Amino acid sequence: MTLNAKTISILDYGIGNLLSVQRALDAVGASWTMVKTPEEVKLSDKLILPGVGAFMHCANTLEAAGLNEAIIEHANSGKALLGICVGMQLLFDYGLEQGRCDGLGLISGYIDKIPDQQDDGSARKIPHIGWSELFLDEECPLFHNFSHIPAAYFVHSYMVIPEHSNHVIARCNYEGADITCGVQKENIFGLQFHPEKSAQAGLEILSNFDSRI
Repeated sequence: MTLNAKTISILDYGIGNLLSVQRALDAVGASWTMVKTPEEVKLSDKLILPGVGAFMHCANTLEAAGLNEAIIEHANSGKALLGICVGMQLLFDYGLEQGRCDGLGLISGYIDKIPDQQDDGSARKIPHIGWSELFLDEECPLFHNFSHIPAAYFVHSYMVIPEHSNHVIARCNYEGADITCGVQKENIFGLQFHPEKSAQAGLEILSNFDSRI
């Protein structure tokens, strides 16, 4: 199998909003293909790692399919990797949802539950569902040419706790909670929100991943 160097590979391991990602990439004119095997991942130029649901289920499914090593090799080779939602969380060392579970260890940090209380003691609605304003590092190529601070669509109960603040490229404030919702470590990117469901702003991000990463 040979993949075109300009093609974005979407990893299909049975979990994630694959159709939504496909349609969003179509909308921005990006060339994409679905990949399922470690061999296909290793041949990919740019890779999107989707994920929905529980961290442990996604992590265990990746491992059972023998995909962990291939994803790590892809990232360590310097090729672009974008994790979306739980796909972003999997980039980190471990998650605490349903018990401690190892991630891919590509970015230092871990995943913990969004606190269910605000600073004043009032309840915070969990999960975080809906649109939240983004505060961006506009120097990141994913956010090239943004002339405004966009809002993005979220669905999550757990959040990234990065070890190093210089890996943070986007944040949002959810009922007083400061949430890291975008990360970058060199060629490795992660977004907690769903760009494929975030209207024009999300399409611009995916277009930048296609053309500028």
